[in-house]
Order: sequence, then C-alpha cells, then structure tokens
Amino acid sequence: MQAFFQLVTLPMLGISTGSQPVLSYNYGAKNIGHIKRAEKYILSLCLAFTSLMTALSFLCAAPFVSLFTSTPEIAEKSVWGIRVFMIGAIPLSLPYAFVDGLTGLGFPQYAIIVSLTRKIVVYLGCTFLFPALWGVQAAFYAEPAADIAGAILAVIVFSIVFPRILRRRQNAGSLFDAPSSHDHT
Repeated sequence: MQAFFQLVTLPMLGISTGSQPVLSYNYGAKNIGHIKRAEKYILSLCLAFTSLMTALSFLCAAPFVSLFTSTPEIAEKSVWGIRVFMIGAIPLSLPYAFVDGLTGLGFPQYAIIVSLTRKIVVYLGCTFLFPALWGVQAAFYAEPAADIAGAILAVIVFSIVFPRILRRRQNAGSLFDAPSSHDHT
C-alpha cells in the first residue's frame, strides 16, 4: 500500500517542489500574473496526475500487489488498502500545490501550519480515534481523512494568504531598493 501511495506522492512532490524556483523568481520580479498562472498550472498537473493514479488504483492494484506477495489473504487486504488510501488522493493535490507554492513565495510559516495540521493533528488523531469507534481496520481511513481535511485547510489558508502576499509584493518597492530614511525596519 505504501509503495503504491509513494508512486502518487513522490511525483507530485517533484511537481510542486520543482516549481518553487519559478515562483520565487517571479515573486522577486513582481510578475504577479506569472505566479498566478504557474500556481494554476501546478495545481492542474497535480490534479491530473492524482486523477490518473486514482483510476489506476482501481484498475491495477491487484497486479501491482502481486509484485510483492502471492498470498491471497495479504493480496486481498493490500488491494483493499490501496483503494482506501486513494480515496483522498485527488484532494491531496491541493495541499501539495499550495504548501510548496507558499514556501516558494517565501512564506513557509503558512505551509508548516497546513502540513503539521494534516499529518500530526488529523492523521494521528484519526489513527487513534477511528479504531476506537469502528474497529482496527478503520485506522486505514486515517490517511484519506487527513488528505481531505488537509485539502480543506490548504484551500482556506491559501485563499486568505495568497492574495495578500501578491498584493503586498505588487505594492512593495524593488527587492534591491535601498531602504529610505522613512523605513524603520
């Protein structure tokens, strides 16, 4: 299950992390339009990729699992687990694109809040809560719950912070301007 899920998360991490220099450069150059287009493109790539991988999880989970085990009981549970993990894969595109986007723009404090909330608060919380409520197998649903909750939080934070960051940058002087005598920072 984890191996299949890494086939989803690692390429998505490459897309989102690899875009940070583009966002940083355009932030410094005050190319606000380029930043907005890049963020839309990054999100589109992540959504397309996770949609494809979600479809493949239903079509190819069994052949993929057969690479690791030939025990029917383990294979059956693994196919089920892959499909459970993939429930939140498409929404997971949002935190990946937005968290790395905020980091690329030089605001990692917002990215850290979203990331830590998703993995520590929601994932760990659900890992303990779900089995207590619905039995041991319910722990597998902690991953999609965290992915969906992380997506919601990422959208909220990004929709509030991103426009403010861009407005502030658009209205700021050049990064290379000398501070004026009126600047007290």
